[in-house]
Amino acid sequence: MSLRERELQVLTELKQSQIAQVVTKGINPNVPMKECQTLLTDVYPAHWDYVRNKACFSLTGEKVGDRASDYTLLSLTTRGVIERDVESGKGKFPKDFDSYQIVKPNNLVFCLFDIDETPRTVGLVKKEGMLTGAYTAFSVNENIALPEYLYYYFLSVDEIKALKPYYSGLRKTVRADKFLQIYIPLPPLEEQNQIVAYIESKCQSIDSMISNLEAEIAYLKEYKQSLIADAVTGAINVQ
Repeated sequence: MSLRERELQVLTELKQSQIAQVVTKGINPNVPMKECQTLLTDVYPAHWDYVRNKACFSLTGEKVGDRASDYTLLSLTTRGVIERDVESGKGKFPKDFDSYQIVKPNNLVFCLFDIDETPRTVGLVKKEGMLTGAYTAFSVNENIALPEYLYYYFLSVDEIKALKPYYSGLRKTVRADKFLQIYIPLPPLEEQNQIVAYIESKCQSIDSMISNLEAEIAYLKEYKQSLIADAVTGAINVQ
């Protein structure tokens, strides 16, 4: 691993730890805590609620059918739920999109199978579009939970693959009905807002540094390959 790649890893880990810290303990380190086993910790602030996922989430599942031309194709990636470049021809595409599902802003999307092998299993939808029906999409009950807060919470869950106790089958799948029965600690809405604002403020500078490092690493790798190609083809004199 190069020095730049190591720096990138350290920054990524710092961002992950910042998020995990506040979605499990809040911003104020001096509040009373209560003991209870959760996906991420065995304690959480005593004034937080402890609710099942089904209080926060509702399955969506509206199919695209013959309306594929009306929707943008989206993809769940390590960079979030992003628009997929259909015209590039990269990657696999189905012969039709009838079985794809419609997702809307503030929906949360989960890949609840092959979890250990999947780089990112949760994403927050920012624009309306369609996603493969293999994913599980939820709308959020915004009377008790912010979609952004739940996204950051389950991002931390994903980092340590904390859903492992709920896997079933060879593909390490978490069934949607089982997922909805899981309990999570949930701050009051006002505190969720504060936590989301804190995370986004803290992560803004880290994301900027990560982006710059990624661009530098990509350039150095491309430059290295160019040098190798030039040496092999005799474009430069290596004597």
